[in-house]
Amino acid sequence: CIMAFSNVFASEGQSFLLEHLFSHCTELKVSLPDRLTDALCSEGRDAWRFMLLLMAAALGRFILTIVTFGAQVPSGLFMPTLCVGACVGRLVGWIVTIWHLSVGDDQWPFKGCMGRTDCIFPSLYAVVGAAAFLAGTTRLTVSLAVIMLELTGGLDYIVPLMVAVVPAKWVGDAFGKEGIFDKLISLQGYPHINPSMELGSDAKASDIMSRNVVMLSKHHETLASVEDTFSKHSYHGFPIVESDRNRRVVGFITRRDLEAALMDNEDISPSTLVAFDSEGLPGRLVDYIDLTAYVDKHPVIVRPTMPADRVLDMFKGLGLRIIFVCDKTGNLAGVIKKKDMLKHMQAERMHARSVTQQGPARGINHVRSFTQELRRTRQLDL
Repeated sequence: CIMAFSNVFASEGQSFLLEHLFSHCTELKVSLPDRLTDALCSEGRDAWRFMLLLMAAALGRFILTIVTFGAQVPSGLFMPTLCVGACVGRLVGWIVTIWHLSVGDDQWPFKGCMGRTDCIFPSLYAVVGAAAFLAGTTRLTVSLAVIMLELTGGLDYIVPLMVAVVPAKWVGDAFGKEGIFDKLISLQGYPHINPSMELGSDAKASDIMSRNVVMLSKHHETLASVEDTFSKHSYHGFPIVESDRNRRVVGFITRRDLEAALMDNEDISPSTLVAFDSEGLPGRLVDYIDLTAYVDKHPVIVRPTMPADRVLDMFKGLGLRIIFVCDKTGNLAGVIKKKDMLKHMQAERMHARSVTQQGPARGINHVRSFTQELRRTRQLDL
């Protein structure tokens, strides 16, 4: 706090600072005549002192943004990145202005400024710098240029914005194709499938699916057996089948719905029958719980021979968390989760990297052993 409030560029709020950085000095002196305006529009020896303060503010915000964003504390990334980029851009514009004043209009690259008093605009450099920093962080291009255009309201800024945004994205892509938010999702282990992800093999659904499936029978479960399954497994949901022998899929029930149903029936005997489908129950049966209303009777089902790239398109297009794989008779053969798909894509990337670094023969053996280990240890984690 002491370091921040001793710096005029670090003591102000982010929105207030951006408003000053994105405005011309002529406008600031009329609409916002304060100490921040005096610092940004200073001349002579004071200009160099405030330039050092602006550089220190940019560096300090940059370091604090890195620390807070990775520390799981309430903090943002959009506004701090804009502030850092705007500070750096304004600093560059300030330096160019001083350069212009020192060499005059008859020297390169200022020959086009002959007779003009409004040739260099540090505020424009601030807008371009903010867009470039945010583009390198998030990998956004056209949408970011439109956002900055709406923030500034200047249509003349669109060309310099695109000239800065596209190279900034290229530089960021040189360190990794994923943006900061995609990278954070990967580090947290969330099963997120990016729309740009593609498969590079001819794998089938049977090559990706998990075969170790915990199921519930529609008419053969008691309250005690359901509670036991519920307590032993932390899965997101459970497939409902006809019986242990007949694995024809009846539906799917989520863990949240099953938990709500069990809490509503805490006073029922543990031997009470739990029915996930009201059809086919004996007419004289009295002691049972009907959970038909909680069951999704229309889960997405594919064949084991379906190409994996079509399964990937279903995940991306329909926003699914799980897909059932059934054979020709309708019996459940396995399930495909987002995590299964991501693990398969990771195996493909390891295969491609191994082939590139070690040669085709050793690369194929490497990915084959990896895939076998992956299938052997794969668990259903809905």
